[in-house]
Amino acid sequence: MGHTQLLSASTSPHRRGRLLRLGALRAAAGVATATILGLTVFCASSAAAGVTAACTARPYAYAGLVANAYRPGIKATIAATKPADVKNGHVAGWIGVGGPKAGPNGTAEWLQAGLNVVADGSAEIYSEQTTPGQSPVYTTLGKVVVGKAYRIAVVEISDRPGTWHVLLNGKVVSPPVSLPGSHDAFQPMAMTESWNGNVPSCNDFSYRFADVMVGGNGSWTGLTAGSAQTLSDLGYRVAMTDAGFVAGRSV
Repeated sequence: MGHTQLLSASTSPHRRGRLLRLGALRAAAGVATATILGLTVFCASSAAAGVTAACTARPYAYAGLVANAYRPGIKATIAATKPADVKNGHVAGWIGVGGPKAGPNGTAEWLQAGLNVVADGSAEIYSEQTTPGQSPVYTTLGKVVVGKAYRIAVVEISDRPGTWHVLLNGKVVSPPVSLPGSHDAFQPMAMTESWNGNVPSCNDFSYRFADVMVGGNGSWTGLTAGSAQTLSDLGYRVAMTDAGFVAGRSV
């Protein structure tokens, strides 16, 4: 399948440093239950210490699902259910693999794609790749319409283990991205994210994920609460539905 023309590619000033800051969640390719419990303990202890903020004081907050095991791809139909209220930073709903310490020797390595809104109200479909030793490369794939659904996939190329690409509505929209060590290791995730721009604040958003599937090479299965771990930082939540889930500040 030929690659479609990319609209733009850069290290985004809005997302500098940015997505997949799941260091507290992912120590490497796998997801450890203990680290997820660690997030829960953090939230509880913050409340006990008198922190009254309606959401976590950490710059990044997440709510979504992480597959329990390696699968060679993930796809989902993602829609913003309402206009986001981004007070500072950005919010996003995305699918992807990897993390800030997932690559060789604990290097940052990931590929993800989804819907993104920044504080000025700009909303776009994007993909982002980070390979070991390189800065994140953010690519704009189109504009987002609230309520409109977009079918997005992040898939390992069947005859190239460890090499992945992004599809939007069935068309390849990224070059092949080599993620060393990812084959038989990376656990796909479907996630929402809020970054507060390092200004304590609670961004409001809601994303719907429908028909979330993991797998590849003709063998796809649904990603459900039974086949994944659920992550929800203080102030954000995941609500399972018959078709998938909704996640965000108010769902």
